[in-house]
Amino acid sequence: GVKICAVTDSGTVMVYDFKRFATPPLPGRPAKKGRVSVEEVIKLEIGNDVLKAEVASVGASLMKLTVKGVDVVLGYDSPDSYLSNPCYFGATCGRVANRIKGGELVLPKKAGGKVRRSLAVNNGSNHLHGGKVGWSHKVWSVKSKSASSVTLEYLSEDGDENYPSALLATCTYTVSGSALDVSLSARLACGSKGPTPVNMTNHTYFNLDMGGGQGVLDHEVKLNSDAYLPTDDTSIPTREVFGTAEGADAGFCDGMDFTGWTAVRDSVMKLADKGATEEAMRKRDGGVGRVGPDH
Repeated sequence: GVKICAVTDSGTVMVYDFKRFATPPLPGRPAKKGRVSVEEVIKLEIGNDVLKAEVASVGASLMKLTVKGVDVVLGYDSPDSYLSNPCYFGATCGRVANRIKGGELVLPKKAGGKVRRSLAVNNGSNHLHGGKVGWSHKVWSVKSKSASSVTLEYLSEDGDENYPSALLATCTYTVSGSALDVSLSARLACGSKGPTPVNMTNHTYFNLDMGGGQGVLDHEVKLNSDAYLPTDDTSIPTREVFGTAEGADAGFCDGMDFTGWTAVRDSVMKLADKGATEEAMRKRDGGVGRVGPDH
């Protein structure tokens, strides 16, 4: 069977049916100095006869990943569509990809004490994916490009989404044979005077059934990890560590053990409401085919 190794931001299970998506309505241009010109919103193509990738300058987003003619990721056909990307298809998320409880950021001062910043609360009661207009919805510049690789960068200024200090973020996609490598990095920009958090991720949704139309329930997942962090009702870690001898329960809860190859279907059915069927779960989630808590 098809095997995939993947993990969402907080370790929860997400299931989507595979299809290309129509262009969503655009709520407006991203918050960025100056006006975004049409020329800045571009599509970049790299690859070879086996593997081809298309990247949007908006969010340094992976638009398509084509394996022998079959697209295996979710996304939009137009790079302009990524200015409005509510599901974060293929996007590079930051500064902090995961949640910050209550949107309250606390950092140490060089001279002692602490500095507090209030961030946008855009996911229930928490801050998520860097704010209302995070790096996922900013237009990145192209630093370099070849037939097999492209590097994009974004200068996140001091005060961007109310984060302190300036950061230069870099995202590189490289196709080598039948493999795609995604490299993310960030460093303090010249003149930055204090610390700032950074926790980037690539938000691509994969479906590797090669066009078979079976969705991802039959994919098998293996995580090279011996523990995970349980979360509360708002997806904030409880500070417990499950799956280790030192953890709260010295094991995995039912449906969360991916230390060996495990079918997504088996895990989802264990995590789903008692007695729920796949069809009932699809209807419950608006027909999208998503099961389990959001990431």
